[in-house]
Amino acid sequence: MNGRPIPGRPGIRRAYRDALGLIAVAAGPTLYRSATIFADTLGFAVPQPAAELVGHLVSLAATLAGGRWLLHLIEVRLHGNGRRQFRLQLTATAVAVADGIDIAIGVYGGDSTRLPAMVLAVWLAWEVIRARGISTDEFETPLGRVPWWTPSWLVAAVALAAFIATGRLSTGLHGYGPTTSGSQLAILSIDNPMILASRIAWTSMIEELVVTAAVITLLRQARRPVWEWTLLVVGVRVLGHAYLGTPALAQILIGLVAVLLYVRCRGLAPLIVVHFLYDLEPTVPISALAAILAMAIHTIYQTVTTPAPDTGDNTGTGSTPSSRKIRSLR
Repeated sequence: MNGRPIPGRPGIRRAYRDALGLIAVAAGPTLYRSATIFADTLGFAVPQPAAELVGHLVSLAATLAGGRWLLHLIEVRLHGNGRRQFRLQLTATAVAVADGIDIAIGVYGGDSTRLPAMVLAVWLAWEVIRARGISTDEFETPLGRVPWWTPSWLVAAVALAAFIATGRLSTGLHGYGPTTSGSQLAILSIDNPMILASRIAWTSMIEELVVTAAVITLLRQARRPVWEWTLLVVGVRVLGHAYLGTPALAQILIGLVAVLLYVRCRGLAPLIVVHFLYDLEPTVPISALAAILAMAIHTIYQTVTTPAPDTGDNTGTGSTPSSRKIRSLR
């Protein structure tokens, strides 16, 4: 493989450039901070003031790069539609500025929400996907039609079981090898419930929609083998939790399950919802039940409202209103 594009196949280098670029913009600051905490755990002297300053600069660089990339993609997509292009580019600039303000709040000792960073990263991922000619259906349903045996509530249940198992495995790995002391929230210096909710929303969207779904979609379009994009996605998830020490290895489990649920079962929405609710309060079963119930309602709604295909014949297999209605309720 020399990375040169062939007919009907996007360039491998271009696919990796886009995938790694999205990871850098969306998760780069987190990966940096995780690495510095892990280095401190290993006994390396990391001057905290300098490390924090560099961390803020990394966040600012990610914002500037992501904002510029987003503006360019909007310009290319809407070339010739000046009014709409101006509105979207103005909105994108406002999001980037809001992210910069959020970073500045953290610099001066406040609590940054990371919500503007989440909006910027998700919007950028969506524009990159569209720029590569990938449709919404292809992004949401990688293998086409969802099998009847994988409704959203079942995907949510499997995701929940994987998150619970990952949490138990992470706890079990404490004491084996280098581990950080204190709770995860104490390590990340989060004590405000509203900030906690916003950070969890950011984590859920970035890990599942950008790092998992968008990266896999780009590399699958370039026809890269399964092991490549699985290794990349799971590796980024583990590195993002390296601040925990050895317990970060537990992220391999949920990483593999997330890849499976997204690719095989169109599990993006259930993954995001369950991830958010489980991280928000992992000890309260009501959160888990709420996630599964929400996905069940979503499944029923989609089943009832999605019309069956019309074959255009009169054989009774798809042409009559009654047969279409019966099939749509199955």
